[in-house]
Amino acid sequence: MKTMNNFTLLALLLISSASALKLPGTDCAKSPKDTRCTWNTSSGDFGKIGSGTPFALGGTEIFGSGFIDEKENALYLPLEIGSNTDGLGAVYRVDLATGNRTVISGIVDGEERRGKGTTYTSDQGNQAEAWDLGGVRAVRAQADGSIAALVSKSLVRRSEIIKVDRASGNRSVLWAHKLYDDAARPGPTSIQTIEAGLGVNEASLCQGGNGRIKPGDSFETDGKGTFYLMAYNNPSGSNIGLLKVASGKKCAWVSEYENTGTNVVGDGPTVNTLTPIMNTSALRGGTFFGTTGPNPSGNTLFSIDLNSGKRSTVSLKNVRAPARSTGQGDGEVGYLGAFALAKTFALSVLPQASSEYFEPVKVDLKTGDRSVLKVTSGPLKSNIRDGNQQVVASLPSTNTFIIGMKGSLYVFNADTGASYTLSQ
Repeated sequence: MKTMNNFTLLALLLISSASALKLPGTDCAKSPKDTRCTWNTSSGDFGKIGSGTPFALGGTEIFGSGFIDEKENALYLPLEIGSNTDGLGAVYRVDLATGNRTVISGIVDGEERRGKGTTYTSDQGNQAEAWDLGGVRAVRAQADGSIAALVSKSLVRRSEIIKVDRASGNRSVLWAHKLYDDAARPGPTSIQTIEAGLGVNEASLCQGGNGRIKPGDSFETDGKGTFYLMAYNNPSGSNIGLLKVASGKKCAWVSEYENTGTNVVGDGPTVNTLTPIMNTSALRGGTFFGTTGPNPSGNTLFSIDLNSGKRSTVSLKNVRAPARSTGQGDGEVGYLGAFALAKTFALSVLPQASSEYFEPVKVDLKTGDRSVLKVTSGPLKSNIRDGNQQVVASLPSTNTFIIGMKGSLYVFNADTGASYTLSQ
């Protein structure tokens, strides 16, 4: 009997991993009138593909970056509701085989809420609750079975990493960019005392410029309590790069440079602008990937080595000096919507603030080449417009993605261009 070589074994493992997930698998090229193949826009359509509380409830709902749990055959994702600074927002679980939805934690509306944070006595003497999911942007799995969720209600409000218990929906804080805004004296019911007991204290905060560093609206984790956040010079003078934080531990720079391009930690290309937009990310092995734009040169997909802090430009269509581009192609890296990684490339959306149609850009991770993909069948082939569209997640070991648009989730195959509705 011949010994199986490493390449063959790896191929079989990838096939096995990919085939473990079960999805509807609707072929809209053959069944264009199937419910999952039509583009439905009326309020009466929501809640009919998959059971459970629908994502669209008559207001503004924005999907964020999520993850696939292969053992559960499920997608976990964040949903910001209302785009206000209130507590409306939730983490959902979606069964990949049926599209059925379950609210894991958070407040959806007056009718549905699940889990709770902590009760404290405010500086006004009132009972209040901390750690809601209003402004939830991204969720990631933790090794202990919990979910870490990044919450950021606005550019000036506190950014928090919240721990969500999958079973109960209860929430606690793992890290925050500043202490809780409450002036109550220290005591067992003071929120600052409660959080200090969980490791959110002066030592864990990131200092820069004239205040505490406010990170971008995305994060990554090793799953064991260490988190990576992008810094974009907010406040001014606090520098740009990648931060490493953990409960009760000192904040540290993985990679850092000034907005003028002066290097501080690590080495490599810099984005020389005052406050670059850095709100989408992904992690693979020891490499952190992020996007930024529009910047003086153009939209960029970059990477940072977590060990050395070395920065690299993966892809850039340089609008000022085309000869300085990294990778070829007319497509531009999307930086306003979440992106996700496939086996050999990244899929991004929303390269411009005026972009509203679904025009995904494939970025080769090795060459940096960019190409705009065409949708060949299914609802995404329709002229759907959504300035808040997101690549919510990629299916492991495949070139298939979950797309969030207009209160619905769609499956998109980047190889064939085929699409269908997963949950609505």
